[in-house]
Amino acid sequence: MMRLPSRFSIFLVLASAAGWATMAPPSLAADGDWQQWSEASWIQTLGHGLDIGLRWQGRWEEDVSRFAYHETEPMLIWRHSPRWDFQLGYERDERFSPVEEVAHVPNVSAVLRLPRQPWKLLPILDWRLSNAFRMEFMISETGASDWTPAYRNRTEWETRWKWGGKELIPYVFEEWLVDLRAGEFVQNRLGIGLGVPIVPHWLARVWWMRFDEKVANAWEWHPVIGVQIQTQF
Repeated sequence: MMRLPSRFSIFLVLASAAGWATMAPPSLAADGDWQQWSEASWIQTLGHGLDIGLRWQGRWEEDVSRFAYHETEPMLIWRHSPRWDFQLGYERDERFSPVEEVAHVPNVSAVLRLPRQPWKLLPILDWRLSNAFRMEFMISETGASDWTPAYRNRTEWETRWKWGGKELIPYVFEEWLVDLRAGEFVQNRLGIGLGVPIVPHWLARVWWMRFDEKVANAWEWHPVIGVQIQTQF
């Protein structure tokens, strides 16, 4: 595959990061409930640029009083180059509240990572930009509706700080989702977090996120506290 020129790659990431501004609602209809999201992911290297992975996420909603939703996603990852990863996944979503429903979400995605310190603006900081492009197809298990294609885009900026013998990884992220069948934006996620390596191959992340979603043609937002454990071998 042809490698994208450096300047075009930079433009691609920055344009995606700014994309949410074109769809952010001018006003919010109501504030949503507090939520807590927990996530665990595991990646196993197979060799020859191939990895397999498994990700699980659970959500406590209704002001963190009820376990209402979880999703599980096995995936196959191809590390094409230092800049590009490609992924094929299958996600199963199950909601318990306010109604019970199950959806199947096959998906394909690509992740672009820019080199650390591409412009050497702050040599003391080790930082990078990344952008994930994902196409997914939601299929309700009940068959009550047709499958729904969606596009989501996540931009993340991270840096690394040395604190004594420890390494901290502060980061900010922004992700938006568009329903391609309806032709409209339906979600936006804007957050800030901190990664802390625990032991070799294990990383813990804690984050806060503003989760905007369109519900019944009106926008509402939820404050979300997240905890994530990542491991890779």
